[in-house]
Amino acid sequence: MEGIACQNQLCIDKKIKGFPTWEINRKLILGELLLKKFSKLTGFIIKEQVRT
Repeated sequence: MEGIACQNQLCIDKKIKGFPTWEINRKLILGELLLKKFSKLTGFIIKEQVRT
């Protein structure tokens, strides 16, 4: 496949088999991630939204 910003060789080199694929802390994670799971994997803290 070719296109804008195509990175086929990078995907082959990293053995990426699908989309989306996340690389977090040198580990590949395949599939969609809920924000809560993404937060846990990355250490990003989600601040609860205050409702008024």
